[in-house]
Amino acid sequence: MEKIKRMEIINVNNLTYTTSMGKSIIDNISFSANKGDKIAILGDNGSGKTTLLELMVGIIKPTNGSVLIDGVISSKVKFNYGIVWDQAEIFPWLKVCEVIKYFAAIRGANAEYHSLCNILGIQKIQNQFMKTLSKGEKKKVALAIALMHNPSIVFLDEFSSGVDEKTLEMVWNNYLQFNKKTVIFSTHNWEEAEKYASKLMFLKEGKLLLSPSTKEEIKKVYPFSFKIVIEDGICMDQLGQYPAYKNNGQVNILLNSLDEKYITNIARYTSKYSVVNVDLLDIYNYIKDIKA
Repeated sequence: MEKIKRMEIINVNNLTYTTSMGKSIIDNISFSANKGDKIAILGDNGSGKTTLLELMVGIIKPTNGSVLIDGVISSKVKFNYGIVWDQAEIFPWLKVCEVIKYFAAIRGANAEYHSLCNILGIQKIQNQFMKTLSKGEKKKVALAIALMHNPSIVFLDEFSSGVDEKTLEMVWNNYLQFNKKTVIFSTHNWEEAEKYASKLMFLKEGKLLLSPSTKEEIKKVYPFSFKIVIEDGICMDQLGQYPAYKNNGQVNILLNSLDEKYITNIARYTSKYSVVNVDLLDIYNYIKDIKA
């Protein structure tokens, strides 16, 4: 039987962006996304998440490298995508209903976008001026605009910021997870990423720490299940050879499985420790620490 190849719809090649003052924002990043991927871009504030999205849709030009959508440079072709920025400022002196009608007309949206507006609760705010809306309400209008033409690729910049959990879940379950949509989203919410992403990528100061990887792939390389959290100040030589990282004045020791003998040994040095489950943020902090 012939092996079916997955189509790479997005290719980011040696992407670099440096400001006119010489500050490196994106540093030689390369990765690809297949049709239907849901990729979460994760990293600390200032890691370059928003700039990476701006480069991918062609809003700013890279210093070096390229972004190809279906084999064509993204800045040179109009492709079928939708985008929601963290700061969604759209026609502040128009009413919500006027903004929705305007974009529906220019994007040729069909009648199905009305159900999207209903899910987002747009009818409750349709007569308000855009400038009077809360951040979360502006995000909902921006999302309605981004999805009303049923795009094949969706970019979300910190979309969950200011949006309630119920709306977030409805949008993912009813629109983003279906029809082979490719979704690239940046987020500061690690639980959101773990819940909705099929792949995760880590950024730090514009550098790619982890290429888009499934949770299973990450677990295979970093098979940690538990961590011991203790106060900093204890000599690491006293703690043995388990992988560890320091963060916020604490030492986090990562274990593949519970080692009762090792934990008992920790108790000889301090009573101020706890044993908890490892999450994605721990993996990020560990990779960030060893690659510092």
